[in-house]
Amino acid sequence: MVLMPVYFLKYFGENLFVSFIVVYCLMYVPVAMLSLLYFAYSKQNAIVFIPRGYEIDGEEITVITENKRGSFAWQSIIDVKELNEYWILYINKAQFMFISKNAFYERKDRLEFEKIVTSLHIKK
Repeated sequence: MVLMPVYFLKYFGENLFVSFIVVYCLMYVPVAMLSLLYFAYSKQNAIVFIPRGYEIDGEEITVITENKRGSFAWQSIIDVKELNEYWILYINKAQFMFISKNAFYERKDRLEFEKIVTSLHIKK
């Protein structure tokens, strides 16, 4: 995307389509970076970046932030995806939790979590 306008720069102004491609490609990276900065520093998206902790037991997952606690029963999990570094637990189509595999202090805690997750009866 960045190298394309360099190639077409010699044809800039000769053809309206080529001129559009050059301007678009040159503007794409700065606009994308600005939109990412806006997302990161916007007050409405601050909840995404709040540090949180999790308490996990056989009945529920409790999410803990600075001033709030929320619990989810294991039965509310509709899907689980296991990836290399973490698990994604889907609560509904719009809500999910990332649980890092490195988040557990002891190996037995991680194994117990894996046991709970694999024993869920997920409806597909």
